[in-house]
Amino acid sequence: MIAQPTSIPASSGNQPEIQQELLVLQTRLDEAFARIQQLEARQPEQPPLRPPLFSLNSPVMDFARQLCEELFPGPLEIEVACAPDDPSAQWYVFLVSCKEDIQESIQRELKFGRRLVEAFPDEAGDIRLAVSPV
Repeated sequence: MIAQPTSIPASSGNQPEIQQELLVLQTRLDEAFARIQQLEARQPEQPPLRPPLFSLNSPVMDFARQLCEELFPGPLEIEVACAPDDPSAQWYVFLVSCKEDIQESIQRELKFGRRLVEAFPDEAGDIRLAVSPV
C-alpha cells in the first residue's frame, strides 16, 4: 500500500483538492491490489512445462547407446541432470571417454549430435554428451 503524504506545504492554495485526488488514487490502488489477489487465487496450478524424460530402454536411448559404442568405445555411464533453478527441466548425460586427439574427439562429438538429431529430432535435446580425454 502506498502511504499518503502526511503534510502538504501551506503555500499550496488547493490543498483540499490535492488531498481528494490522493484519496481517489489510493482507493484505486487498493482496489487494483485486491483484484490482483483475487485473480492470483483463482489461477489454476500450472502443469510442468516439459514432459517427463523418456525411459532408459526407449528406442532413442538404444540408438544413443549404439552411437556411443561406435564412436567412443569403452565404458559408458548415463546420468540424469537438471537445471538448478528448475528441477523439472531434466536431461540425460552420456559420460564417455576418447583416446583420440582433441580434433578427432570434437569430430566424433559432432557426428554423435548430427546422427542423433537426424534419427530422433524431438528427443535429441534431452541427451547430452560429456567426453573426457584419456
